[in-house]
Amino acid sequence: MAARLEEQAETRILVQQALSMMRPKDAAFLQLHYGDGFTYEEIGQVFGMGAEAVRKRVARGVEKFRATYGKGPIRKHQG
Repeated sequence: MAARLEEQAETRILVQQALSMMRPKDAAFLQLHYGDGFTYEEIGQVFGMGAEAVRKRVARGVEKFRATYGKGPIRKHQG
């Protein structure tokens, strides 16, 4: 159990580091969608964009995140 908690803490640190190396708006789109569970429509309302434009921004953000983080797919927060 302790090893799992340590691994989760390390992963959170790596994710935050990768996000901090991205443009703030790109990181915000990922945080809102994957971290906070906002839909594309909800994010679009915040930024004054359509859902499809948000979907594309999130997809591009994921590509940038993967290049920075250097690992496989990110997953939505399950909570």
